[in-house]
This record gives sequence, structure tokens and C-alpha cells, in this order.
Amino acid sequence: MLPLIHEIRPVKGLDVLDLGAGSGRISGVIAKEAKSVICTDASSEMLELLDRKLTEQNIPRN
Repeated sequence: MLPLIHEIRPVKGLDVLDLGAGSGRISGVIAKEAKSVICTDASSEMLELLDRKLTEQNIPRN
């Protein structure tokens, strides 16, 4: 998925806002290269799932 995202806009070193992040399918990929990623979603359950996924990937969170 990252090559597709790079066709639109390379994210390396950028601060990224993911509106409607859901379970983090895209956020998890972007977080490996971006300077920071802020994830928002209307569902707290989806944000909890996203947090677990990022933890499993050893991606630091604030």
C-alpha cells in the first residue's frame, strides 16, 4: 500500500492527520515513515483497535 500512497504524496518526515482512521490499516503503514501521525475516528472502539495494532508493530504513540 505504501507505494500507492507515495504516488499521491510521499510521507517521509511529514506530520500526517488521518481523519476517520478506523482500525488503522493506512495509519500503520504511514506511521513507519512519517514524522508523526494523528489519528481520529468517531468510534472509540476503532481507536482502541488501532492502538493495539500500533503497539504490536512497536510504533511509538503519544
